[in-house]
Amino acid sequence: MPKEGNGQPIVFKVSFSGALAQELKKLHKRAKSAGLGDAYLEALRVAVFRMKNDPWGFGELIGRMKNSPWSIHVRVIKPLLFEFGIHEEEPIVFIRRVQLMI
Repeated sequence: MPKEGNGQPIVFKVSFSGALAQELKKLHKRAKSAGLGDAYLEALRVAVFRMKNDPWGFGELIGRMKNSPWSIHVRVIKPLLFEFGIHEEEPIVFIRRVQLMI
């Protein structure tokens, strides 16, 4: 579980698939049409910031992938739900799913 590097906090690399990138665009359109465009963008900004800087303190652990160094976490920042994996040996976070909760 990486915590510090040379006395400096580690910044985690946050990534997601191209399919999720396309889904995020669709979700933003839906959020805007529901009057939640600003809240959507703020939730996404806060979530990515926290995943980069403190993923272990950001979400709730829901499980570990069998025979894998990944733990799976969830977190809600209205209006979004985030499901993401944290690599337990490297400073990597992978966003698996984002759901608009409207």
